[in-house]
Amino acid sequence: MSSTLREPDSATLAPRSGGLVELIEEAARRHGERPALSVRRDGRLRSWTHAELHQAVLRAAARLRALGVEDGDRVVLQADNGPEWPICCLGVLAAGGVAVPLDRQTSTERRAAVLRLTQARLSLLSDEVLADGRADSEEVLSPDELAADGPSPELDGLPRPRGGEEAASILFTSGTTLEPKGVVLAHRSFRANVDSVVQTLQPNSRDRLVSVLPLHHAFEFTAGLLAPLSQGSSITYLESLSAAELVATLRRTRATAMLGVPRLFELLLAGFERGVDEAALPLRALLRGLWSLARRTHRPGRRWGRLLLYPIHAKLGGRIRFLVSGGAALDPAVQREFAILGFRLLEGYGLTETAPVLSVNRMERQVPGSVGPPLPGVEVRIDEPDDEGIGEILARGANLMTGYYRDPESTRAVLREGWFRTGDLGRFDEDGHLHVTGRLKDLIVTPSGKNVHPDEVEAAFKDLPGAREQCVVGAPARGGTGEEVNLVVVLERDDEAAREAVREAVARASEGLPTHQRVQRVVFRRAELPRTRLGKVQRNRVRGELEAPERRAPAGPTADAGGDPRAEEVLDLLARLTGLDRSELHDEQELALDLGVDSLMGAELAAAAGAEPGAPATEALRTVADLVALARHAGDQPRLGSEPSSEAAEPSPGPLTRAAAALAAGLLRALAPLLYRGWLRLEVRGLENLPETGAFLLAANHSSHLDAGSVLCALGSRAESVRAVAARDYFFDRPFKAAFFRCLLNAIPFDRHGDWAAGLAECRAALAAGRSLLIFPEGTRSLDGRLQVFRPGVGRLADDARVPVVPVRIDGAHASLPKGGRFPRRGRLRVSFGEPLRADADVTEPYRRWAQLTERL
Repeated sequence: MSSTLREPDSATLAPRSGGLVELIEEAARRHGERPALSVRRDGRLRSWTHAELHQAVLRAAARLRALGVEDGDRVVLQADNGPEWPICCLGVLAAGGVAVPLDRQTSTERRAAVLRLTQARLSLLSDEVLADGRADSEEVLSPDELAADGPSPELDGLPRPRGGEEAASILFTSGTTLEPKGVVLAHRSFRANVDSVVQTLQPNSRDRLVSVLPLHHAFEFTAGLLAPLSQGSSITYLESLSAAELVATLRRTRATAMLGVPRLFELLLAGFERGVDEAALPLRALLRGLWSLARRTHRPGRRWGRLLLYPIHAKLGGRIRFLVSGGAALDPAVQREFAILGFRLLEGYGLTETAPVLSVNRMERQVPGSVGPPLPGVEVRIDEPDDEGIGEILARGANLMTGYYRDPESTRAVLREGWFRTGDLGRFDEDGHLHVTGRLKDLIVTPSGKNVHPDEVEAAFKDLPGAREQCVVGAPARGGTGEEVNLVVVLERDDEAAREAVREAVARASEGLPTHQRVQRVVFRRAELPRTRLGKVQRNRVRGELEAPERRAPAGPTADAGGDPRAEEVLDLLARLTGLDRSELHDEQELALDLGVDSLMGAELAAAAGAEPGAPATEALRTVADLVALARHAGDQPRLGSEPSSEAAEPSPGPLTRAAAALAAGLLRALAPLLYRGWLRLEVRGLENLPETGAFLLAANHSSHLDAGSVLCALGSRAESVRAVAARDYFFDRPFKAAFFRCLLNAIPFDRHGDWAAGLAECRAALAAGRSLLIFPEGTRSLDGRLQVFRPGVGRLADDARVPVVPVRIDGAHASLPKGGRFPRRGRLRVSFGEPLRADADVTEPYRRWAQLTERL
């Protein structure tokens, strides 16, 4: 078993053996008169100091003991957030019991199942919960009554403080839908995680937190309650969970910290933007200018936005020291914008089973898209990483659960040799920051065996027009094994125009994705996506709906060729390319979104149907019915394999133009060695990998105008037999440019958008004549230097001509002359030639053979 291991960033912490009640006792001793908990109700502030909180906890414990709660008894707690909640929960622990917190929205039936499983002695239920019903034979007490003021308790009747390996709480995860599964967390689990969080975030007695997340969740219980209380911080609860109440409470308390979920921070950011837009004209212009200045001057670690945009900070009290996001993935763009505004927004990661925090971004550095390094005292390992370093996240530390309650089989499945298998996928970057890429159970495995991470695909579709929310899930592929990529969309206003706008946007965005990541089907959903209380989409429920037979049946009548031979041939070709049976093709299926037809397949189908060469067929053909109609009415048109002249659309330069172009090209060729080998210090590797005889393809990454020259210069004398394939619309749009690049690069014009058959024909002819080709399969330069998707035309060309393809990697060109640059900066270029690849002859279906070769490249 291979893995990558990330050790704790400091010496492993020795967890304190004391329990959670002792933690509150220690805080009362050190910070007794400082405020601990508060809430405003009906305009009046009710608060507890740390000393009063400790006394209230002991008083609640004494009352519970009087009601018969004994050591180890389970007590259910289901109530809204407020000071009474922690008093009751800690009171259960002080009484020697085990707390079983439930979501405020848990149904009576679900609570009854928990009662049966845990054999709970008592239920602490608020009046609002009781209004929904009481489970059979359920002993109930009001949390308000348990936490009420009264005389100091008799401490002699209280048991010794529990701690160490003894259970403190049984938490039921939000994903459980049938028989509940409880996570048993010991006192040492919580104490270890509290110590790690305190060492990392360093809360102090001057910190004032506003609590908005449900206390039954481990994230808020550990990081938003226990950790700050242990350091003497104060916590304020909201009277009502509304945006106005939240902002007013942050401002009134002059809060320094808050924990939230991504949706909360998205709403806050939208509120900041709306506040600027609604300001009076002079102030609006000033704030927009300052925001723009903050964006231009922002550097990691610098918080100029805090000064430039203080009015926004003042709206939240002006004292925010840090914000923490957890529970779901935070949009990197949101984190960046908060950083620009001068806020520290720290994304973290953890699970209920780890009490819960495993990693978090640090105060001194936030990396958008990452969840930071592991906490002190926590080890994180990536199990069996793939080529991108992605594998299952494993964790080890004193914060781990002891197991699932009365479920040894499930416990053994996730706790192995001291490591907890999270079920999440992730990787470490070179600086030790963890990046979570998705859930192992959500991973989509395509029929070709490719792994697709839904979160990565969703990032390409986050700005769909008219979409309120969307998610990507896998569903069984039609016509074979494996899964296909489905995009589920909920519209703001669901009508055919809105759906069509989404389909068009999805088709455009899909062009920039690798073939295996492209959306195969768009599903419109009227109801909101199912989510956990922390806002995470429950993909398993969405997937279950897509797998239902009534949702999998394609709409519309079965495609009918009407006896037309060409239409029959086209439908047969469509079935072969998509891997479906003819009976599974229906008139209303969309070629791109329902059947996964990309641009190369679309051109192949359009040509087989008789489309005119050069026609933008894939834009005109949307459904199977469109394709059949074209085939039935096109007549006897030339096929894709015909050899149209590539000179027809090329500007025709006159004699003087050709002479001037030849002179300029010759001069540049003479100067090229000085540029590449002198100024740019070209380094060449792997020339021995080039085939000694015969024609071949050179497939290179493309991020700079230096790319073609660097490869040809690296080839030396062998460059004389190489022709470069260049974009017709860019390099051949004017007579001089056309003549110049034919002289300089012996270039072949290739139409990237319309009639690529002409360029393909000239490429075939060059290969047949023994000339090798330099081709850039990305089709255009990369804006940031990162590799873009390769178009499958390179696989087809190599397969048709039966020639090998040599992958070429160009490093340094983007840094020297990126897109938009005018003169290359001095630097170092490296051109590396890899081992030649050929199409796999064992793959009988042509398109899959081309696509497979392209993916290998």
